[in-house]
Amino acid sequence: MKYVTIIIVTYNSSQFINNCLNFLLSSDALSISRIIVIDNNSVDGTQELLQKFSNMSEITIIYNMKNVGYTKACNQGIMMSSSKYVLILNPDIQVGNGSVKRLYEYMERYDVAVVGGKLMYFDGKLQYSCRTFPSPLTFLYRALQIENNKTIRTHLMYDFDHGEPRDVDWLLGSCLMIRRKVLDEIGFLDEKYFMYYSDVEFCWRVHKNNWKVTYVPDSEMFHYYQRQSAKGVPGFLALSHLRSAVRFFVKRYIKA
Repeated sequence: MKYVTIIIVTYNSSQFINNCLNFLLSSDALSISRIIVIDNNSVDGTQELLQKFSNMSEITIIYNMKNVGYTKACNQGIMMSSSKYVLILNPDIQVGNGSVKRLYEYMERYDVAVVGGKLMYFDGKLQYSCRTFPSPLTFLYRALQIENNKTIRTHLMYDFDHGEPRDVDWLLGSCLMIRRKVLDEIGFLDEKYFMYYSDVEFCWRVHKNNWKVTYVPDSEMFHYYQRQSAKGVPGFLALSHLRSAVRFFVKRYIKA
């Protein structure tokens, strides 16, 4: 029986998706999991790379006719699944052997809503993937790439021992295992967030409904991770990030 559905959304992910799937296939994750890949009309060769996995019984691949957005594509995968847990995984993640199982085992042991593992860069450095909820001030500091004052250190949890499990405000959506019961109770990801802040908003609703979000460092994964919206002059990604942040701040500070 497959207890976990791994949902991977691709959009021009040819640089990463081959390794992502091969690492999953060579790990022990498939003993408890199946994989659904949703492609958002990639034009960089991603779809051609996915074709070599199309005959594998462990993997279901869906090709959208247009880019419907990251959040909506995640929800497509959730709706296609019926497993006890879903694991939303970015295509630029490489799982370690046992890392998916450790998240599953933690969920089986503790009645929490969401868990995520320890994410690391490929040079072995830690990514700060568990965080306090953002504020307009933290958003401004990060947009200006001011990364080492007290406000940001608290927000990114720089001083927390990342070797210990801990209940946190939210986890990066790059790796989120979610309990089906919680999705049924509070709803799926909010599709008003095209890409950014859907993870923040979902974890915020989890807390509003008296569930927990937990960082589980025994599950280790490598994550490429680029803050694309913070690079260069404002473009679609930066504007999308800004709109999503404003939407969340209004919901949290004004409508809550």
